Amino acid sequence: MQRTKVISLLLIALAVVFTSACSSSPKSETQDPAAVVIDWATDPVQVKAGSETKLTATISGLIYETGTRVSLEIRQADNKALPDLINELEEAGNGQYTTKYIFKHAVTYQVYVHLYNRDLHVVKKKTVEVSE
Repeated sequence: MQRTKVISLLLIALAVVFTSACSSSPKSETQDPAAVVIDWATDPVQVKAGSETKLTATISGLIYETGTRVSLEIRQADNKALPDLINELEEAGNGQYTTKYIFKHAVTYQVYVHLYNRDLHVVKKKTVEVSE
């Protein structure tokens, strides 16, 4: 009986030591979503319907840049058509993410830039005016 109590206490002590060791993780900085800035550029600057356009999102203000993913949701401003989704832009370095896209119509488009970084998901809306 005495031996069983000693073994039980020993097992409980070991369990406490292991669980406390596993739960102690280094404190990481928390990303403030308001600190994230997304600058937007099109090349050419004057976007023409039916012509290929290079879209560039430049991201700054991230604490951790590794593992960042950027995607686009491109909508006509009048929301009369389904949006085009570009799931992942190519990382070009220096916080820049690019893709090529052909705007079909000479209208105003709303481009939603989705940024994913660790547990953070930031969405910024940009406007693109497309001419004939």
